[in-house]
Amino acid sequence: MAVFWTLLGVVLGIAGKYVVDLKLAKANKLREEKLKWSVEFLAAASQLAQAVSSEHNWQLELRDMSSSEVDHPSTESQSYRLKRSREVQAKVQSAWSDAYRARSAVRLLMPDATEGATTYLELCGKAIDPSEENASGAESRQEIEDTLRKQISV
Repeated sequence: MAVFWTLLGVVLGIAGKYVVDLKLAKANKLREEKLKWSVEFLAAASQLAQAVSSEHNWQLELRDMSSSEVDHPSTESQSYRLKRSREVQAKVQSAWSDAYRARSAVRLLMPDATEGATTYLELCGKAIDPSEENASGAESRQEIEDTLRKQISV
């Protein structure tokens, strides 16, 4: 009878360890996904700021063209401006798409980070590089990084 109880204890121990291992694996997988999408979000936000800034610079460049170029444009310059405008626009659209996709993943995985992520994307979308010059942008970046760090560890 002692052998029975010993075997039962071993079986229960193994089963208990298996259940704990499954829970730990699930928690680790969730933590990895949170980290992955946090990094993806920050990278997408940075790309968005760069794309919007590039678009802004292109618009300034178009505005600064000489009046003779605007009044009597050559076919080549028209073609270049059209091509460049389309490229810049496509880059901005792609950046917004990537940023919203990453923000959606952050929202689903870490609901408490949604508000900060949205604010940060709004700043990036205004051609403000939140990580550099603008004080409110730097504060927003620091705030979202802190929030993401807390949410990853939960």
